[in-house]
Amino acid sequence: MKKDIEIPKAEGLYLAVLHEYHPDFEDKIWQVYLLNRRKEAIETILVLSRGADQERKTSVIRRSIDSMAPDTLARLEYLPDDLLSFRNEYLVTFFHDGKMYEKNFLLEPGMIGGDDIPKIASLGKKGYLIS
Repeated sequence: MKKDIEIPKAEGLYLAVLHEYHPDFEDKIWQVYLLNRRKEAIETILVLSRGADQERKTSVIRRSIDSMAPDTLARLEYLPDDLLSFRNEYLVTFFHDGKMYEKNFLLEPGMIGGDDIPKIASLGKKGYLIS
C-alpha cells in the first residue's frame, strides 16, 4: 500500500543559483546547479524542472545524472532573466544504499536577482543557496 512506502528525508542536497559570467553571452547569467553536500556519493539522479506564472508555463525539462561525489556541483540549466518572475520548481530524486530519496526546491518570483547578490562563501561565488 501507498502508506507502506518509505521515502527517507534527503539531507545535504541544495540548489545553487549562481550569477556567473558566460563567454557566449558576454555577460553574467543565472546558472542553476545541484549541490551534493552529503558525506557520500549519490546515484541515479533524476531532475524535473518547470516554471509558471499566472498566464504562462515553461517546458518541463527532465535530466538525469549518473552520480555525484560528495561536495560537488552538477549544472542543471541556464535560467533566463525573464523567468525570474516565474514560480520555478525543481523536483529531484536519487538513490543511495538502495533507497530512493526525493527533494523538491521552489524558487518563488522575486527570490533571485536584484543588485545586491550575496556571496556564497563555501563556493566563492555570488548567488543563492536553496535548501
